[in-house]
Amino acid sequence: MARTENFAQDMNDIERLLLGNGDFSGEFDDEVKNSFLEPQNLTDAVAKTLCCALQDDLVVYKAVLVRAQNWNAWQKMGIWSEIMRRCGVDSHASLEQECKLVLAPKPLY
Repeated sequence: MARTENFAQDMNDIERLLLGNGDFSGEFDDEVKNSFLEPQNLTDAVAKTLCCALQDDLVVYKAVLVRAQNWNAWQKMGIWSEIMRRCGVDSHASLEQECKLVLAPKPLY
C-alpha cells in the first residue's frame, strides 16, 4: 500500500519487502505534496462532513491498511490515528456517533 503523501518511501518499503534493494530515489520525486489532499482552507466542520460521507470508504481503507505488509503495527496505528485526527475525532466509533448528528436530516422550517 502506498500513500500519496509518502509515495517514494512507501514504494521503497514495498521494493524491500519484495526482496529488492528499495532504491527508487531516482524514479520518484520525494517532494510529493499532499496539499491537494488536505486543503488549508478546509474547515473542521467541512472535514468532518467529508469524513462522514466517506465512512464506508474508511472502513474499506482500514481493512486494506490492516493487511498492508510494508508497515508494522505502530505505523499502521499512526496512519489510522492521523486519519481520525483529520476527521476531528479520536476513533472510528467516535466518528460514527458524530456522523449521526452531522448527517441527520435538518428540519425544513
